[in-house]
Amino acid sequence: MERQRIAAICASSILAVGIAFMAHESAHVLAGRIAGGSPTVLTAMEVQGDFDSLSPVGFVALGASGFVVNALLCGLGWWGVARKGVTAEFRLTAWFFFAVNGMLLTTKTMLEPLLGWGDWMTILRPLPATTLLRTLFAMLGTAGVILMVRRSGAGLARLVFSGESQQRVTEARRIVLVGAAAAAVLAFGGGVTNPVGAMRGSLLGLGAGVGPFVPLLFGTRFAARTSSRNADRPSSHGGLWLLAAGAITAIMWFAFGPGIYM
Repeated sequence: MERQRIAAICASSILAVGIAFMAHESAHVLAGRIAGGSPTVLTAMEVQGDFDSLSPVGFVALGASGFVVNALLCGLGWWGVARKGVTAEFRLTAWFFFAVNGMLLTTKTMLEPLLGWGDWMTILRPLPATTLLRTLFAMLGTAGVILMVRRSGAGLARLVFSGESQQRVTEARRIVLVGAAAAAVLAFGGGVTNPVGAMRGSLLGLGAGVGPFVPLLFGTRFAARTSSRNADRPSSHGGLWLLAAGAITAIMWFAFGPGIYM
């Protein structure tokens, strides 16, 4: 049974995770400035600035903007996975965009209202953030995670090659684990130089970078399902693809990591 190349998996994961992080935080900056706030530092993990004077609508826009971007990237990724006639490289990268952005969206919705921090608490700030309301959003996020586990596994079924069920599951797990390792290196490098401090920045980076891959592992069992649309060849990810992943890594580590001051 053929296997996806490690370089292809790493490049795809880096592109998806890096763009997901940078687009999410950049959306907060744009929304915060439009709403009347004063963002001062844009990093790979969070945005710092003065947003206390925002209106209730402004707080909702500030908190939700990152989710909106992740939802759009997730939708584009699923479109790429399901699209006919695309290259193996495109489909592999599209799956990572779908899976990473979808899991970031749903896991944050599941955990942040219960933990009392993060973007969801910014959204809920103008509202009476009662225990009941926060629990309802957490339940919505939990349902989203379950859906993403199933749909990510269905997408993986199109990335593995025909073979016995256990072989397909093993290859699917390999794709997720190699992608998680690449994401961990990318996120750690972007977090360790963060102005919030090396320890906090690296923990935030590893949590956000590796976290989405944990539930994705549960979806790998769905890759055992046979399909007439299995991968027909492994993704090669040539020079241009690897160059793009290298560029994203450099931007994450040396620009978004230490922070872009405004």
